[in-house]
Amino acid sequence: MDGQSFQRRGREAKTLGLPGGRAAWPLGLPEAESFERVLLVEGLPDLLAAYHFIFREGCQSEAAAVTMAGASLWIPGDALPLFAGKRVRIFPHAGDATGAGMAAGLRWQTQLEGIAARVRCFDFGGLETAGGVPVGDLNDLAAMAPEALIELGSISDF
Repeated sequence: MDGQSFQRRGREAKTLGLPGGRAAWPLGLPEAESFERVLLVEGLPDLLAAYHFIFREGCQSEAAAVTMAGASLWIPGDALPLFAGKRVRIFPHAGDATGAGMAAGLRWQTQLEGIAARVRCFDFGGLETAGGVPVGDLNDLAAMAPEALIELGSISDF
């Protein structure tokens, strides 16, 4: 509740799953079944940012957002068919000093190639927030100056 880690079975944890739950399951994937485009992100803040852009760009009838709960996760094999025929744009955590976010995005792209109709990672390179901070993820992208976002164009139409 306070955003701090806690001890679980002698290890530090951030979340507590439910019995029988699957941490690696892409959240929002079953709900995205009827959509042709999927914005695939890492983490809940980026999921909210994805829906911000979907509504901002007026494409809520064509695009849905799906999130992986962490960079260490692989898309489960039984989830991969749910991406079949979809156009998937991945928004990796590029600003991560460890490189884990970018590695995850590229891993998910590799997993989806040959299944999704189209899949590619978004490149945040050279983009800055309105405050001049480099953009490292989709949530940061929402903090860009409005005129820079207009120049960037649609992120959900790919």
